[in-house]
Amino acid sequence: MNSSVAKSSAYTLLANVLLAASHWLLFVIIAKFYSGLELGQFVLALSFISPAFLFASFKLRTLIVVDRQWQFSLNEYFSARLLANSIVTLGCISFVYYQWSELMQVAAVVILYRWCDSITEFAHSYQRRLQYFNRIAVLMAGRSLMTMLVVASVAVTGGEFGHLLLSWALTALAFCLFDIWLLKISSKENECHALSVSQFTSSAAFTRALGLYKQYFTVACALVISSLFVYLPNFFLSQQEGVESAGYFATISYFLVAGGIIVNSLSQVITPKLAMYYQRREQTAFNHLVKRLCIIGFLLGLLGVGIAWLFGGFFLTLFYTPYIAQFHGVLIVLMLAAGVRYIYIFIGTALASLQSFAVQTKIYAIGLFVMAISCYLLIPEFSLYGAAYAMLLATLIECLLFALSIRPHVSKAFSVTKKVAA
Repeated sequence: MNSSVAKSSAYTLLANVLLAASHWLLFVIIAKFYSGLELGQFVLALSFISPAFLFASFKLRTLIVVDRQWQFSLNEYFSARLLANSIVTLGCISFVYYQWSELMQVAAVVILYRWCDSITEFAHSYQRRLQYFNRIAVLMAGRSLMTMLVVASVAVTGGEFGHLLLSWALTALAFCLFDIWLLKISSKENECHALSVSQFTSSAAFTRALGLYKQYFTVACALVISSLFVYLPNFFLSQQEGVESAGYFATISYFLVAGGIIVNSLSQVITPKLAMYYQRREQTAFNHLVKRLCIIGFLLGLLGVGIAWLFGGFFLTLFYTPYIAQFHGVLIVLMLAAGVRYIYIFIGTALASLQSFAVQTKIYAIGLFVMAISCYLLIPEFSLYGAAYAMLLATLIECLLFALSIRPHVSKAFSVTKKVAA
C-alpha cells in the first residue's frame, strides 16, 4: 500500500479506536456502576434496534463512495436515509410496546442515539468520498472524547441510569447537527446540486428513494444478517438464561471490537481503491490487494487469540467484575471466531467494491441459520460458552463459502468490464 493509503488508514484507525473506546466505556461504566438487570436491558434494546437501523442504512456508507457517476444524487441518498429511519423507528417502538414495554425508556434513548449516529455516518461517508480522512478523524475523535467525558462524569457523580443514557444520546445529537452543517457546506463546494431541504424532502426524491430500496434491498438484508452475528446470541441468552446473562455475554464479546476496529478502518479506506482498480480493469492489482488484506486479517486474529489466552481473565477483572472474569474461556472462543471473521470481511469488501451484494446476503443468511440452530441447541447445556461455540461454528461456515465465491465473482466482474471497454 502506498503512503497515502497508509496515512489515510492511520487517520481512520485513530478515529475508530476512539469511537469504539467511547462505546466500550459505556459498557464498562454500566457493568461497574449499575445493576446486571440494567446492563441486560441496555444490551437487549441494542440487540434489536441496531440491526433495524442497519437495515435502514442500505449500506449508503459504501454506496456513496463507490457510486462514482451519481446514479442517485446526494439529496436522493439523504431522502432514502431519512425515510428508512422513520419507518424502522415506528417498527421498533411498536415492537417494544407490545413485547417489552418495560424497555420503553431505554429503547427510546437508544433510538435517538441511532438516529444521530446514522446521520453522522451519512455525512462522514460523503467526506470519505472526497477523501477527507483527516477531517473525519477530527470529527470522530472530538465526538468520542466528549462522549467519554460526559458519561464518566454522570456515573462518577452518582447519576441515575436513565440520565447516563440520555447524556450519551444528547452528545451524539450535538455532533450530528454540526455534521449536517458541514455536509451542506462541503456539498455546496463540490457538487452541482448541494444538499438542500427542498430537494431531499421533495416527492421526487422520496420516489427515487423507493427505487434505491428496490435496487439495494439485498444489501440491507445482508447488513441485518451480518449484524445479527453479534446480536442474535443475546436474544437466545435472554430467553433461555435471563436478561443478565445476555448483558454479561455482550460485555465479553465487546472485546471483539479491538481487532474489528483495524479491519473496518482498512476496509473503509481500501473500498475506494478497490473500486478504482475495478473501474480501470486492473484485475491483478485488485487480487493482490485483497490477498494482502486477508493475510492481515489472519494475523490480527492470531494476535487476538493469544492475548485472550494469556490475559483474558486479567482484563475482564480489570474492566468489569470478578464475576464476569470467570467466563474468560468464553473470550478465547469468541476471539477464535473473530479471527476467522477478520479474514473474510475483506473478501466482502472486495465484493462490495464490485457491487456484488447478493452473494454476501446468501452467505450471511446461511451463517445466521447455522448460528440460530447452534444457539438453540448449545445454550441450554453450555450457557455463555454455548453462544460462543455457535458464533465460532457460523464463522467457519461463512469463511468457507466466501473463499469458494470470491474467485468466480471477480473473474466474471472483470470479464464484463473488459467486454464493455472493447
